[in-house]
Amino acid sequence: MEKNISFKSERLKELRRNVKMTQKDFGKKIGCTMASLSAYENGSKTPPAPLLANIAREFDCSIDWLFGLKDDMPYKIKERPASTYSEYIKKLFLLQDSSIGLFANCDCSHKQKDLSNCKGIAFYDPVIKLFLKSWQETATLYKKGIIDKNIYDAWKEKVMRDFNHLIMVEDDTWQDFTASYDQFKHYVEWTEYEALLEALKQSTGFVIDEPPKIE
Repeated sequence: MEKNISFKSERLKELRRNVKMTQKDFGKKIGCTMASLSAYENGSKTPPAPLLANIAREFDCSIDWLFGLKDDMPYKIKERPASTYSEYIKKLFLLQDSSIGLFANCDCSHKQKDLSNCKGIAFYDPVIKLFLKSWQETATLYKKGIIDKNIYDAWKEKVMRDFNHLIMVEDDTWQDFTASYDQFKHYVEWTEYEALLEALKQSTGFVIDEPPKIE
């Protein structure tokens, strides 16, 4: 008896949810409209062969799995680059217990003969540099027992909210930020941290509603 082979719409929805994409973004990624994707997910339509090929290519997904011929989920989630400073900082928090150093500037001497033990990432973005400075100060207080874990975790959550702005990539945005920051950091009533956040807010002009959660 031949097995009835048909497209499993619920698996397409499962794939999209696992890669944490909206119907609009997922449809754009594979080359279809949000309305068409909705129809594919609710089972009223079956994706054409070229679209199935796009799904397989973009997500390393098995077409056999989409048609129920395999039970496992043979695809790899391709992690998208961080779009906000909060998302990027979340990745840095994951390195806090690793042997990788995070440096506001690279100060490894070119005269040093053995660099095999020099493991680190140097940052030149002023936003990340100020975050690292604040993190180092707060982490030191935590390690010395001056603040407890609850306060340290609360500081992390505040940082995720404060830096929940789009990462600056355009030259015009950088110029606006630099001009604002140079002005604000001379305000006596503002700390360097407050001046940078205000400059960032005015330059990017956009804040994501919900910052990523720290796990």
